[in-house]
Amino acid sequence: MLLVLQDKDKLWVAKLVKVYQSDAVRQFVQAEFKSAVVPGF
Repeated sequence: MLLVLQDKDKLWVAKLVKVYQSDAVRQFVQAEFKSAVVPGF
């Protein structure tokens, strides 16, 4: 995904970040990738 600096304050970016940094995504990353990938959010 490409995010240009001019889009950083747009509503769709805020929504994307909120979903990406959710507990559901964190749990998926931990379950799927074990300790090979650690969520940094």
